[in-house]
Order: sequence, then C-alpha cells, then structure tokens
Amino acid sequence: MVRKLLILSLFCSCRLFTIADPSYVERALQNESDEGFISREFFQIKVEIPVTYKEVSGIARRNDCKQRAFVERERLALPFLLQIQRQKHRFGEGLDEYSKSLEGKDRQARLIANAPQITTPVGVQSAASPTSTTTNPQPNQQGQTATNIPQTQKENTIETIHNFAWFFDGLILYKEDYSDRTKCAFLFRNIQPKLMERVEKTPLSEPRKL
Repeated sequence: MVRKLLILSLFCSCRLFTIADPSYVERALQNESDEGFISREFFQIKVEIPVTYKEVSGIARRNDCKQRAFVERERLALPFLLQIQRQKHRFGEGLDEYSKSLEGKDRQARLIANAPQITTPVGVQSAASPTSTTTNPQPNQQGQTATNIPQTQKENTIETIHNFAWFFDGLILYKEDYSDRTKCAFLFRNIQPKLMERVEKTPLSEPRKL
C-alpha cells in the first residue's frame, strides 16, 4: 500500500513539472498568423517580398526572394527584440538599473534637450553700438547635420543587429509560399529554451553620437 502511494505521489510530482500540455504546444506550432514572441521560448516572424519583375524565370525569382527575405527578417524582427529590452528595464528592475540602460540614457538626453532654455529679452540688447555684428544662420551646417542623422541611425541599427547575431542564427525558415504571383511569403521561427531571457540579457552597444 505504501509503495503504491509513493508511486502515485511521484507521478503527481512529475505532472507538476510538465513543460506544457501537448495539445497546447501543437496549437502554438500551428499558429502561423501571430508575430513576435508566442511564448518565452517561441518566436516567429513573417516576411513578404514583393515581386515586381516577370521576365525572370521561376527558379531565379524564388532564389532572389529567399535571399531578400533572409535580410529583411532581421529588420522586421529587431523591433520585437528591442521591445523586450525596454520592458525589462521598465518593469521590476529598479530606477538605478533603468538609468544605466540605453533607454534610460536616451530618456535623460531627451529631457535635457526638451528642457526650457533661458533666453535674453529683446529689449535688453544694446542698439547703440554701430560696430555690433549679427550672426547669420549657416544652412550648410544644418543641412550637413540633417544628412548625418539618417547615417548615424543606420550605423546604430547595424550594430544592434550584430549584437543579436546569435538570435538571427537560430531563426530558421519554417515555411515558404510562392502561390501569389505578386509576392513571396516566408515564415521564420526560433524555438529554444530561455529564448526571451537571452534576449533580455543581450548587451547592446552605446548609440553613436553626432
């Protein structure tokens, strides 16, 4: 009788540590519509590549679509990964760690940039000095700064993608669809233990400054 009770208790304890219901896992794997983290160990992203040329053969068109999809998947998946990073530093990590994070530093920079500045009243300026010179705005420098902003953002994006290289290496092509003549559709998946936890702990490089 005691032996039966021990076997029963062992069976119940093993059931408590079951990862997930097999039917739930099967339903999650059949889900091909949602994007992002389906669970903490399951990520998927859909990529659609428009086809604007018809003179290329079918095999060449498919190969070109697939090559472009492998590049596009990184750009589409990156916002989901950065969102996980922001959520980690926003909830439950404390103000001290948040202030040291990239998002915390970026927020502090925005607060400083948007802070009201003390301006000199117009009536205080002396109008009696004929030798005073006025400084004209320099549109060339402004144009150069505006040109550097997209380039800097592009460099920051490339560095961030490099930090998540381990994640993209595990992003496997699960399904490809060429039935639509106007586009090619691909579904990429990354399934591994503690996937979201690894994303949260992935260090990011400091953003480049102008």
